[in-house]
Amino acid sequence: MATPPLPAASRMSLPLTVWRMAEELLFKGKAASEYDRAFAHVTKYFMPFLLRAADVRPGMLVLDIATGTQKWVKLLDGGIWGTSAVDGEKLFIGTVLGKVGKFYAVNVSDGQIIWSKDEEGSIIAGAVIVDEQVIYATEAGRIQSVDKNGAPKWQSSIENAHFYTMPLLVGDTLLMAPMNANFLLAGYDVNNGSQKWTFSGK
Repeated sequence: MATPPLPAASRMSLPLTVWRMAEELLFKGKAASEYDRAFAHVTKYFMPFLLRAADVRPGMLVLDIATGTQKWVKLLDGGIWGTSAVDGEKLFIGTVLGKVGKFYAVNVSDGQIIWSKDEEGSIIAGAVIVDEQVIYATEAGRIQSVDKNGAPKWQSSIENAHFYTMPLLVGDTLLMAPMNANFLLAGYDVNNGSQKWTFSGK
């Protein structure tokens, strides 16, 4: 017995493909296959290798969300792994450049660099904006707060630790989950970076 056609109202509610980016689909397939290959030979330097294997490129491609057409492209020093944070006309993003990184403020409209800051560790995860602060963490185990003009406000470090996840704000407490630390989770005062507590899971 043939399946009856959907009512007109139901047909109208089905999702429609507005545009599709073939290059993105190619990237995802290549990244997925190389991801498995990379983790078959894990070393303490696995993250930079994974970025190269996934063909993470040193720049940003910004598209018009309605049409998928290119608005601008900006080359940066290093590959981009994390998500960006946007505040008005400023876009904040970190990069991976071997074992070091760079943090940028970029103009949303045209991609011009407003300011940049060198970091001693790669910036794998995205940043978080808290009032007049922009807070990010590095693979070298440092949490850095700057104002929106790039001036340092505070910083906090965990010896021998690495950060691969972005900060999470709960009230006035910044939650951080380091790797290779003697605890799993820590809470920091978002106003001055002082450590409030740690959780080891025991």
